[in-house]
Amino acid sequence: MGDLVKKNHYHTLGVEPGASSAEIQKAYTDLAKFAHPDLGGNYDAMVALNEAYNTLKDSSKRFWYDREMGFSRVSESEVRKRSGERAKSGRKVGPSKRHKRIHEAVNLAVKVAILVNLIILMTLLFAFLFNTYLR
Repeated sequence: MGDLVKKNHYHTLGVEPGASSAEIQKAYTDLAKFAHPDLGGNYDAMVALNEAYNTLKDSSKRFWYDREMGFSRVSESEVRKRSGERAKSGRKVGPSKRHKRIHEAVNLAVKVAILVNLIILMTLLFAFLFNTYLR
């Protein structure tokens, strides 16, 4: 009889059918902390959470699930657009090469600043030690 009744993945995760990908991910991680068997949770509950999350995190699976359950009235491309995916290729939109270069440059600048501060601190420490012990 359980096979005849479709599971409501939104209800399992405690989110609305219009929830964003970030809301779905947050709900999953919050619930998984309690349901995980290694943390004293229930195995069946964790299986249900994983099934719900794996269906709803993928925009294509989510579109077809919503359509089958009668939740969605938006197109698959709209679902992909909302979840940050490209409609044609299905690949997730990541940072551009320009953004990656800027990110790398900022990381390098932070590392250099930390290194310079360490050198200054070490110089001050050695000066203090030199003045303290050689007087």
